[in-house]
Amino acid sequence: MLADGGLVGDVTTVDASVSIVTLITNASYAAAAQVTNNAGDQGILAPSVGNPNQLLLQDLPGRAQISQGELVVTTGFKSGSLTSLYPPGLPIGTVGTVNPNQLFNNNEVPVSPTADLRHFDSVQILTRPHAANVRAQVPGG
Repeated sequence: MLADGGLVGDVTTVDASVSIVTLITNASYAAAAQVTNNAGDQGILAPSVGNPNQLLLQDLPGRAQISQGELVVTTGFKSGSLTSLYPPGLPIGTVGTVNPNQLFNNNEVPVSPTADLRHFDSVQILTRPHAANVRAQVPGG
């Protein structure tokens, strides 16, 4: 699910009149992501424990050369029957202040979400493409 130009979460429950969304800051959330630097360093995006407004890009390569302000996006991988939940290139956030020791020792950098996860008015829900190119319609729209 996207809002304010960035990934905000997953629709986890759908009912006739309501949906429940798990935000990217929820402790159960994780996604494959990459930094859009020249190396395309990839890792796992997860919430930062104790800071509801920050994420961590973890499991980065030991040689990663990542700088503050670089864009973090979904990887959109496919390996055999294993497929990423998201298509490639969805904006997630930007790299925060990089602590070289944290990057070297823990292979992680902080990420600030693109979207304001506490205030958004509308969302875009991504679904799998249908063979007949059927698109969701908003009633009256």
